[in-house]
Amino acid sequence: MTPDNITARNRANARKSTGPKTRAGKAVVAGNARRHGATGRPAPESVATWLRIILDQPDITPGNLLPPNERGMRALALAETEATLYGCAEALRSFEETASPPGQVPKDLQKMLGHILKDLQGRRASEKEILTTIHAVQPLVRDEKDTASIGGKRYILLKRYLREARARRNRAFHEWCTVAAMDDRAAA
Repeated sequence: MTPDNITARNRANARKSTGPKTRAGKAVVAGNARRHGATGRPAPESVATWLRIILDQPDITPGNLLPPNERGMRALALAETEATLYGCAEALRSFEETASPPGQVPKDLQKMLGHILKDLQGRRASEKEILTTIHAVQPLVRDEKDTASIGGKRYILLKRYLREARARRNRAFHEWCTVAAMDDRAAA
């Protein structure tokens, strides 16, 4: 395939998948980032706490939250990244505490499916009813396997958010140290 053909194919595919169209679908997607608390903006109280620590000031003034200089801006950026990192670590820790061991949830759902099938056979359900029930429950088993156990999609996503937050914090810390060192040299 030529590069032009690949580009045309990619653009055609992109037009097909433009996200939800209905208000209900858009409302569901709008809450995706807030589901676990790892990607939202950090709480202002948490940022203020970190800013107190970074600036070594017991009281934070409104001027600290709207900094007039480079040092203040870098301190605020570092405080925000520290608060975000803490939120990501907390979301991952919370997930790890509540997640089922690998394979446990699907096994429980498989047991439930077995009980349902026994009940259907006891009622002498038709083959169509049995197949419909199996097809209805199998996606649940697959979804639970991906999201509710350590190693599932959600766990992997939370770990990625934590890595990204660490990287942002490291950059912000480096920038803060650079500005602080320049200010110290200028004061000397």
